[in-house]
Amino acid sequence: MDQQGATDSRATIGQIGSNTTAHVEQSGPDKMLQAELVGSDLALTAGQAGAATATLTGSITGFGNSLDSMQSGLAGGENIALVTQDGSANQAAIEQIAASGAANEIRVSQFGSDNVASLAQYGSGNLLDLVQNGDANTAALTQSGTALVLAITQFGGASVAITQMGP
Repeated sequence: MDQQGATDSRATIGQIGSNTTAHVEQSGPDKMLQAELVGSDLALTAGQAGAATATLTGSITGFGNSLDSMQSGLAGGENIALVTQDGSANQAAIEQIAASGAANEIRVSQFGSDNVASLAQYGSGNLLDLVQNGDANTAALTQSGTALVLAITQFGGASVAITQMGP
């Protein structure tokens, strides 16, 4: 799905079953993507760019599912990603790039085992909140810019790598 230039672009993706892929690109002011994936080996790739606010809300349930998202915004807007994954061997890769004066927010909750979160934020006003509950979960977190806020909660056997770079 490709939405370009329109103000207030909204997309809803639902995947149920196994072995399917969805790709969404949104550009322009005020973008919103709501996704629900239920099953196994489902993949969602999303790109959101432009002025104002970019919002991604995802609910992913099952085994071996993946979410790959890139959000970039201009001053005066914000990038928001709110993702919940329930199951095992799920992956979330989210990158946010905000122009000066824009904010980034990532909130990811993963429940189950062998889940992977790779989360990165670049710009000012970064907030990253990660919860992983289960065995053998892995997180790689990067924040670069100013106003860096990071909260991590891990239950069970887990590993985390954190990189924070400020002025």
